[in-house]
Amino acid sequence: MEMEEDWLFDSIRKYKSLYMYDLQKPVQAADWLSSDCLVVATSDERKHELLELSLPAQVCVQEDSSGLTKDRDFQVVNGGFTDSSITSLHHLRQARKVLACVRGDNSVETWQLGSEDGNLIDKIGVLCSKKPTCHPSQLCVLDDSCLVFGSHLSSLSVADINTQQTVAHIQDCQRDIIISNMLQQDRCVLTSGRTSGELFLLDPRSHTITVEQVLDKTSARQVSDACPSRDTWTLCKDKSKAVVLQMCSSGVMRVRDCRNLKHCVKSVQTKLQAVEPGEITLSSCPTNADLVAVTGFDGCVQIYDRSKWGDADVVTPVFVHQGHIADREDPSQVIVTSQHLWYPWKQGTLLSAASDGGLHIFQPVL
Repeated sequence: MEMEEDWLFDSIRKYKSLYMYDLQKPVQAADWLSSDCLVVATSDERKHELLELSLPAQVCVQEDSSGLTKDRDFQVVNGGFTDSSITSLHHLRQARKVLACVRGDNSVETWQLGSEDGNLIDKIGVLCSKKPTCHPSQLCVLDDSCLVFGSHLSSLSVADINTQQTVAHIQDCQRDIIISNMLQQDRCVLTSGRTSGELFLLDPRSHTITVEQVLDKTSARQVSDACPSRDTWTLCKDKSKAVVLQMCSSGVMRVRDCRNLKHCVKSVQTKLQAVEPGEITLSSCPTNADLVAVTGFDGCVQIYDRSKWGDADVVTPVFVHQGHIADREDPSQVIVTSQHLWYPWKQGTLLSAASDGGLHIFQPVL
């Protein structure tokens, strides 16, 4: 209770705005639908749901607005139950549809959000890999109709979103390794080995997917040696799309230039260390390329400012959101942040979710 009171007092000067909401189940995945709505996948290992939530109205107004607003909380707009726990979501920008990767196999489901005729979220299609696995897929949407998905380098497929048909598969790939998240790189796709940090460039423009390893064996070995094999890697791009950031669950963060991915521009060590190997989330602020947010290490959200790193080898965050652990009823309860999303319509605003069902949206003073 004392920690919560201290944190609430400090929050008056540390936050421009802060909204806290408790869902019945932890959020496993999320994506924005618009400036005033998002879709979240929740699960308590027994029941799994998809929910469309509206944001507190004050979040959506401009900086200089004042006065009372009618909705000061998150509101459930539409919902539906799913058969499996969802690990990632991607909103199709031109439609009321989302793509979902599920735990237990490497298929990708398509869900229709509620309409004027009803408020249910319904599954309307499933894309299956030619090489099924028990690991969830990663996905990358290249345009309104083209999707690349798969869990392993050797199980990648290209699908037509509109027809819900797979149109190409990877051929003769000998690297049967689990991949991390995928990023669009021009008309190609960039991904990395989940436990090795190796980078691969995928070209899906022909009837077969071609793979180029953009880190040679020596560079890949240097990446692997920096982090134990049990650790996991993730990656993201900054708003310029010219810089790729990699992060390992041991706390190592690397910056690479997209024009020469073999070269590491900057490597730093954070003071973060994941309690156990799991999903870490790394993202660059859409309104300020120097700001990088990290979740999945503990119950906090860390924000780093790359412009302040200089020649430092060890870096510290410029802001730490502790709301998820400060708000817990039992001090011994272990809470881990599961997701975060930058809110692209307002400078420096973040949404975060944690394993206790907490959902926060906040704008820190930086």
